[in-house]
Amino acid sequence: MVLADDQTILRHGLRAILDAEPDLEVIGEASNMQDAMALSRRLLPDVLITDVAFSNGIEVQALSQLRRECAGVRVLLLTGHSCQECMHAAMTAGVHGYILKHSPFEVLLGAIRSEGSEYEHSELPLPAIGKHERSTSQSARAQIAEMTARERQVLIGIALGYSNKRIAGESRAQCQDHRKTSIQG
Repeated sequence: MVLADDQTILRHGLRAILDAEPDLEVIGEASNMQDAMALSRRLLPDVLITDVAFSNGIEVQALSQLRRECAGVRVLLLTGHSCQECMHAAMTAGVHGYILKHSPFEVLLGAIRSEGSEYEHSELPLPAIGKHERSTSQSARAQIAEMTARERQVLIGIALGYSNKRIAGESRAQCQDHRKTSIQG
């Protein structure tokens, strides 16, 4: 497996723990998504364990690209981001597992050793997403209908991989346009 995280201490600690497991072997480490992708193309690991920065959609998009280029690599996201939007973005990008960093180590081991094509663990009260989707399209439409216009704008911006700054900037521009229309009307 390949480990990718920008925090060296976390990466080295995780490697030491995983290498102590008799049936697991870490064959590479990367400090960023670009290097993780290059290692995965070259080494073709069974599993890539990574974290991504959700604040810029570039790393989430890189996960999608990695899944297309290295179809045999199972991607496990080990993250501290416990928000519904982050989990949705990750599952949409094709990760096989979404594991929170504060989860017990056995949860990560279970995801690594999982025989299925998908493994999801989260302590969040979230509906399953992607192939695990249990909610009907009718309930999804109802949830979207309950969102404010601003919440929909933010969700669409996140889904498109926009930065927080860009999402906020577009909101300000729309507010200014709305004020001009209101004053003229």
